[in-house]
Parts: sequence; structure tokens; C-alpha cells
Amino acid sequence: MAVGACLLFVLTACTKDCLRCVEVYGDEATIYLDDAGSSAEVREAILDADSKGVVSYTVIGSAARVGLSSNPFADTRVESLDLKSVTSWPARAIPGAYFYGESFPCLENVILPDEVQSIGRSAFYHCDRLKNVEGTNVTNIEDGAFLGCADLQSAVFPNVITLGSNVFSHCISLVSAEMPELRTTGNNTFDSCTSLKSIDFPKLEVAYLSFCFACTGLEFVNLPSARKIEGDAFSMCSSLKDIYVPEARYVSGFLACTSLTRLSLQNVNDLGNIGFSETPLEYLELSASGNITYGEYTFANSLQPFASENCVLVLNADKRPGGGCTPVADPETNTWAGVRWKQILFAD
Repeated sequence: MAVGACLLFVLTACTKDCLRCVEVYGDEATIYLDDAGSSAEVREAILDADSKGVVSYTVIGSAARVGLSSNPFADTRVESLDLKSVTSWPARAIPGAYFYGESFPCLENVILPDEVQSIGRSAFYHCDRLKNVEGTNVTNIEDGAFLGCADLQSAVFPNVITLGSNVFSHCISLVSAEMPELRTTGNNTFDSCTSLKSIDFPKLEVAYLSFCFACTGLEFVNLPSARKIEGDAFSMCSSLKDIYVPEARYVSGFLACTSLTRLSLQNVNDLGNIGFSETPLEYLELSASGNITYGEYTFANSLQPFASENCVLVLNADKRPGGGCTPVADPETNTWAGVRWKQILFAD
């Protein structure tokens, strides 16, 4: 009796033409692409399910069979979408603006097809209620893909290698970003992700302009392979306490990191021009051998001063007078690079 009642519910939840491609159970539905005759039939089935209160969908089968160049879930009340078992996804890429926020006001959770390797420009732009997204085999995410997703809490992309610019900008609820294979990003990647507490990208090679600008909740950074930290990459990160960048050669951009008191840059030879203004360092290690270059405002921005007189500076011994490298330190007056330090020490 219960089986018959359930079957009757499934049948009555579908229009006659789409009986083959959809099963509805309460507020959940499964779409079978291989049983659909066209994308129009898939769309009709979804609209019918939406009218009956369905908010959670699982999609199974070949996308190539019906063609999904436009998103059949647009302008519905879909909250959860599991596409993991969809095969033959066109170009193995989510097209630009495919989940554009205005058309997906309720979307919260998305699991992308296993075949998908790329997420297009602005694909989830301003999906304001999106909380979690998973893409097991995604290797590339283009500019602004999740820009402004204010409720996004978790981004799990275990195989992503490249992020464009502004990919997660202003995702103010983002807590977790799992990307162990990440190597390259654009500018402003995590700009203003104010809930992000830590980042750990063991293979990232360059943190570009404003990489984590104004991530006011960020406390810990681990970038063991990064050789370059560009301008304002971590500026305005007011909670930052610990950063590990042992391979970095160029670093510019710790403006107004008001919780950062210790910083070891043992291989850095170029400090750029943004420097450490309003960052209350008490200990700074610059122990790389050879000359160190710095800009006009690295230590001496009069508008946003760096209190070098409160900071112990550790230099390589080749910065001693007669050591052959510049800038030369004066250990008697504790001056180096044109400013006075609390104390200057020399590493062997």
C-alpha cells in the first residue's frame, strides 16, 4: 500500500510529457537526463517540480543528450543541486554567469559534475545565499566566479591549480578554502573575505596584488612555496598574527596589519614600496645574504608611520660595515635603511 501511494505521488507530480525524466518525493527530485527527449522537456519537468515545492535536485545522466547550454534551473526556488553524476558536460566547463545570482535567489549548495574542470567568469556572481560549493576535478576558476557570494562558507576544490582575479572577493562568510594544489592566482582573489581565519596553500607560487586585502579575520597564513608577495597582498589584515613564507624573495604589502608583531623574511631581497606602515612589528628578520632593496615608503611613510624604534631587526652579517652589501647597518646608532631601530642583530 505504501509503495503504491509513493508511486502514485511520483506520477502525479509530473506532467505527462516528462514522466520519463523526473521523480519527485516531497521537496526532493531526481532528474534523469537520459530519459529526456530535449532540454525543453528537462526545463518543463523542473518548472513542474518547482510549482509543487521541490527545492532539492539530483541530476543523473548525459548532458550532451539534451544540451544544457542554458541553465534549466534558472528562476526557480532551487536550494540544493547535486550534479555530481552528470556526464558529457559541454567543454567540461561551467559557462560564465551560468548560476548568475539574480536568477538563483535561493541557491545554497552545489556539487559540480565530476567531469567539470573549469568554472567560467562570474559563474556564481552574487549568488547571495550560496553556502557551499564542491568541484572535485576543477583545475581552473575564472575571474569573479564567486564574487559577492555573501553567504558562501566553504569552497572545496582539491585539484584547482589556477584562480583568476576577484574569484572570492567580498565573500564575507567564507571560513574554509580547501585548495591544496593551488599554484597561481590573479589580483584581489580573497579581497575582503572578513570571516576567513587561515589560508594554507602549500604550492602557491605568487600572492598577487591585494590577494587577501582587508581580510580582517585572517590570523594565520602558510605559503611555504611562495616566492613573491605583491603589493597590498595582506594589507589591512588587522587580525593577522603569523605568516610563514620561507621561500619568498619579494615581499610588499603588510600595511596596517595591527596584530602582527613578529615577521621572519629570511630569504627576501626586495621589500617593494608599500612596507609596514601602521604594523606594530617588534621583531623583523631580514637575514638574506646580498643586497636588499626597498622603496621610498617601505619604512618612512609619513602619513602612516612605521615605528621602527620599537622593532628589533635581524640582518645578515654581510650588512655590517665592511661586509660588502647594502644597505649598510650602523650597529652603534642602530640605524639601517635610513631609519632607527630598537636594536640591530646579525645572523651568521
